This record gives sequence, C-alpha cells and structure tokens, in this order.
Amino acid sequence: MLVSKSDFRNEVFKLKRNLTSSERIIKSQSIFKKIEQLQIFNHAKTILIYWSLDDEVFTHDVTKRWNHLKRILLPVTLKEELELREFKGTHLLKESSKMKLKEPVGKAFTAFNEIDMAIVPGLAFDNQNNRIGYGKGYYDKLLSNLSVFKIGICFDFQIFDNISTTERDIKMDMVITN
Repeated sequence: MLVSKSDFRNEVFKLKRNLTSSERIIKSQSIFKKIEQLQIFNHAKTILIYWSLDDEVFTHDVTKRWNHLKRILLPVTLKEELELREFKGTHLLKESSKMKLKEPVGKAFTAFNEIDMAIVPGLAFDNQNNRIGYGKGYYDKLLSNLSVFKIGICFDFQIFDNISTTERDIKMDMVITN
C-alpha cells in the first residue's frame, strides 16, 4: 500500500516527538562525533549547517564549538528560499517570525564557491542517500545551486530502505545517523 508524502511526513513527525530531550542530545553527540572524524570535515574551511529546532538533530553545540576555527554558515528563511549568513555568535541570532527558528543577522553570504560542505537536516533519508524535507523545497532549491559535499543527518529511526522522491529532491553524498 502506497502512502502519500504528507502521511509519511506525519508518521515521521510522530516518531520524532517520542524522543526525549536527553535522548536527542546523546544521539546528536554520536552523530557529530562521526562527522568530526571525517577528513572532509577536518579540511573544510566553510561549512553550511543549520540552527536546530527542538525535534531535530541538535546542532547548537557543534556550531558554537567550531565557529572560531571554521566559517559557519546558517540559513535564513525568506519568502520562497533560503539565504545564507555567517554565524558570529548566539548574541547575533534573532527569532524568525516564519518558523520560530533562530537565524543570524547580517548580510547575505553569496560566495557559494567557498563552501566546502553542507550538513543538511531532513525528515527522512533512505539507504540510497535520498532525502525528504519538510515539504517546502527550501533546501532542494539552495542545494541545487551549490557544488559541495552534502551530509544528511538524522536519528536512526528516520532512515528507511527506500523513500519516494522526485527529480527536484537533492540526493546527499552521505547520510550519518547515531
């Protein structure tokens, strides 16, 4: 029986809500321990990541930890797309009215060729590195304009054998879970 993308997303959201805050932190630390051991991460000078929501892989600590050694970029949600801005500390984050995200203030970062890697959230991934996001296509639009190594991150229960994707869905180069 085929399930619609909407129903599939709702099921994954339910799974995410079952995760306690402490479980989320422990699983997130496991994910970033693996990432920090990658050669691509260690050589990267500019990294695109995201400031996590309460039910996502927790990125706040790793963002703050590496901010002084690497250029860290965070997305800012505009009307129909993401704009990148440099993270320069938590004191320069403001809450967006759109999605209750914390986003950096400042000017847009447009030197896309300087980005070495992207750490990308997703609602679900499969064993072929396909990704399903939250349904707005923000990351797919952004990633289609970048030539970077893309690492999708998620919790172990967000990995599936095969997920339904379209030609607009951008595939990851690697997916890392706890």
